[in-house]
Amino acid sequence: MSLEYKSNIASVIEAWKRKPAALEKALEDGLRDGLYAFERQNIVKGMLSGRKSANYGLNTFTGNARNSWTVSIDRRGIDTVGRISSAPRAWYLKVHQHYNFAGYIRPRNAQLLAIPVHPAARGRSTKDFDLIFIKPAGKPPLLIRQVRRGGAAQTAGKERRVLREDIMFVLRPRVYVPKRLYLYEEFGIQGRNLIRVNILERLKDAASKN
Repeated sequence: MSLEYKSNIASVIEAWKRKPAALEKALEDGLRDGLYAFERQNIVKGMLSGRKSANYGLNTFTGNARNSWTVSIDRRGIDTVGRISSAPRAWYLKVHQHYNFAGYIRPRNAQLLAIPVHPAARGRSTKDFDLIFIKPAGKPPLLIRQVRRGGAAQTAGKERRVLREDIMFVLRPRVYVPKRLYLYEEFGIQGRNLIRVNILERLKDAASKN
């Protein structure tokens, strides 16, 4: 998932012929400032830090979504292009965002999906734990972890360890991912406004130093 903003600086540089390098740098710095502000304020703090409604925003679960965003600036000929992108590890962002993508997620290389339910399992893989498979009657299969408790118990004169069984993952053949938009039409307007403000500030600063 990504957003792009393109700024054609050719016409502006024409008016700043005496200091084109300073103008170009100011535009790039302002674009970068605006994108970072948009990422922090609108995406991370605004829509990925607690659901705002049934259809907008996401609750924090593993933190992968909030921490997956990056800002990059590239040159494409005479254009400067700024991009905000999410990392592949937060693949479910695309599912939440797309109007037509809300629906069931099914495993590709396995028969069942492992859904983390224990706080220690969030953001981690089943391979990170020593797990036991159990199938309760009438319920989905579970992967549990046995944890040794402090102390010991006596049974028939023999000492045995008392174990605590934590349910780490629930196994399901599919999981429904609803549509919960974290980017929508108004975000584009807000993002462009932030970028314009930051570019203007950088231009003013550059002009005052030259």
